[in-house]
Amino acid sequence: MQAAMEIAMTVLLSPAMSALMAGVGAGLASALLLDWQTMNLGLLIAPFGATCVLLFAAPQSPFSRKRNVIGGYLLCGLSGLLAAELPLEAFNASIALALAIASMVYCQVVHPPAGAIPIIMTQFQPDWTYVVFPVLTGALLLLASSHLFNGLKTKSLSVVSQSMSHKGDNNETL
Repeated sequence: MQAAMEIAMTVLLSPAMSALMAGVGAGLASALLLDWQTMNLGLLIAPFGATCVLLFAAPQSPFSRKRNVIGGYLLCGLSGLLAAELPLEAFNASIALALAIASMVYCQVVHPPAGAIPIIMTQFQPDWTYVVFPVLTGALLLLASSHLFNGLKTKSLSVVSQSMSHKGDNNETL
């Protein structure tokens, strides 16, 4: 019976199933952001696609830690705001990106998708509220979605594993 349990868990954790689960999780999280988008709140921004890749396909990555996601987006947003005010318009995006990367590395909160934020901010020059909404609000919603989804995914695999081990125990005693 142990062999049957191992086979079932291998099927459950196969690369195809892992890929499907990551895709479903990212799809649900982006649907949540799109729902806000339909209310004209502009919550879905391009860097969040790459954040979804990390949170749902590589949740154990250091780049997927909560502090990296929030800290990375916050520092990149602030770097973009600061550099957008510089008189060197031709170089503002480069300065913003350099400042963002240096601050993320220094604070040990590197989140690669957040690196797009200072470029967006220097190109479109939104006001400071952009850092709060959509950047930090969207990042928090993605973290909450991934925490919930990845927790449910882990719990359901644990329940299946326990169920199979109990069946094996019962069959062995018969």
